[in-house]
Amino acid sequence: MKVQRVTNNGALRWKTFFWENLSAALKANYVGIRHVGNGIWTVYYRGVYLGFFDEYKQRECNTSIKLNPNRV
Repeated sequence: MKVQRVTNNGALRWKTFFWENLSAALKANYVGIRHVGNGIWTVYYRGVYLGFFDEYKQRECNTSIKLNPNRV
């Protein structure tokens, strides 16, 4: 599991120039990111599952993507 800090605007910096929008409530806190497979990453805060994002879909859009709260 990777541990990353959430920025002051509630986003997570991903792969140098991609952004994942999490929540302003998490600003300046740390979240855990775990790779599930096929570019799917799950996001946790203190053991609580927050959602997931697909890094391949993000690269196609080339924009910031909101965290998907649905289960994997």
